[in-house]
Amino acid sequence: MSGFIQRHRSSVMGILNGFDRVRIRGTLRWLCYVDGFGKYLSAMKVRLKDFKPYAEGITDRVRRATERMAEEAGRPLQYLGSPSTSQEEVARAIAELEGAPPVQTRGHESARPSPSPPNLIRDRVSL
Repeated sequence: MSGFIQRHRSSVMGILNGFDRVRIRGTLRWLCYVDGFGKYLSAMKVRLKDFKPYAEGITDRVRRATERMAEEAGRPLQYLGSPSTSQEEVARAIAELEGAPPVQTRGHESARPSPSPPNLIRDRVSL
């Protein structure tokens, strides 16, 4: 990525870092299933009754790290509460408020929530 930025540095007005969405794929796919997730929690020594505070703690750590990165970079942190909010439009509005020159960008569509997988028992899906 840094090679790309170096090559196009005259056109780059800033760099955004952070999580947009987290998808579980590849070698962590086993976490998507009850048995795999149960094994993960067991390995982490988290009881089911303690899962809520465990998950809230991880969420808090990610949030604080994100806030710290934004503060260190001197950048605003704005929560977008809906996947239909255009990230590009928000970024352009912030750039305009700060007096940054307009930039040409490629089209970008933020991730949309995926439909839930069918419930194999309830929906009687045949494989």
